[in-house]
Amino acid sequence: MTGIDVTPESLNSAGSHLTELGQQMMNGLQDLQNTVTGSGNPWGGDEQGTLFAGIYAMVLGKAIEAIGSHVQQVGQAGAGLAQQAELMSKTEQGNTKMNNSLRDSIAN
Repeated sequence: MTGIDVTPESLNSAGSHLTELGQQMMNGLQDLQNTVTGSGNPWGGDEQGTLFAGIYAMVLGKAIEAIGSHVQQVGQAGAGLAQQAELMSKTEQGNTKMNNSLRDSIAN
């Protein structure tokens, strides 16, 4: 069994990757929305295509909203990991400073 690497550096790296992934997902979602709502829809203008387009349009808004919410959560998770990395680093610096101060006071 392998361990989990939880260091400020690993958290920051994971946060950056999640933030980048969230941006890629947002770009993909925008491309999808532009494709299905733009002129020249992908299903054509015949009877079946028109019927499908009408039904599709009814659910499109909710689907885009739901997917957008999930994409936003990925970005927020990335930002949260980066923030946690910074807090962890500051805590470690504070602990080191306090330990050095205690060591110095005991040595004197």
